[in-house]
Amino acid sequence: MTRRSIRENIFLIVFKAEFNNQEEIEVSQVQSVNWNKDGIQYDLLQIDGKLSAGELADMAREVINNRR
Repeated sequence: MTRRSIRENIFLIVFKAEFNNQEEIEVSQVQSVNWNKDGIQYDLLQIDGKLSAGELADMAREVINNRR
């Protein structure tokens, strides 16, 4: 698998809730990598994690290379 076949994504998710007439908003950063192999879709996802998108892509390569 080449780097081009692994897609890296970064986006924000906004959570909004109301408790006892008080609105609370939480913003989280989501990073993911995804790829297809042999007709199967794979995704690695982290929410507010410390890994970079490149580190997630490296993990994806490790999974791909060690899959039996």
